[in-house]
Amino acid sequence: MLRRKLKFAVGATVAGAAIFAALPATSASAINRVTSGCPKSEYARIYNEGVLCFANAGSLAVKIYNVNKVCGGNNNTVWAVAGYPDQYTYSGLCDGVSPVVTITRFQIL
Repeated sequence: MLRRKLKFAVGATVAGAAIFAALPATSASAINRVTSGCPKSEYARIYNEGVLCFANAGSLAVKIYNVNKVCGGNNNTVWAVAGYPDQYTYSGLCDGVSPVVTITRFQIL
């Protein structure tokens, strides 16, 4: 009986390890929100009623309402707007957005 339980435990462990080994490795997203020293020109910035600053390469699923300007700072950025399949790419520029939009994805390249 003990031998049967031991075989089951070993089999379950091997099966679990095989599942994790088969999963693709995903790259870590290092993008983070900057609160100290915001806004500085080197940070990527999103303006609505205030300003949100981001640093480091990566991608975030977000929901930022009433966006009226996006600035890339020293970064190339990609962002998606709710209701539109296209994504907008900017290379360090500040671009006004009219009418205001909701950003659903923000990426620093």
